[in-house]
Amino acid sequence: MTTSALPELGQLVQVRSRPWVVNDVKVSNLPTPAMKLPNANLQHLLTLSSVEDDRLGEEL
Repeated sequence: MTTSALPELGQLVQVRSRPWVVNDVKVSNLPTPAMKLPNANLQHLLTLSSVEDDRLGEEL
């Protein structure tokens, strides 16, 4: 599933078929020319924490 919405802090997301909570979002600051490449999409850096019992506190 692909979406263009930027995840919000505290939002529950699914990555690698596992549930995670968004701890931090660093928005991309690439210059506009770099984004004009074919099939280029904004990329952001997320810090995630696992909410599964056996992986509680693990970060991704």
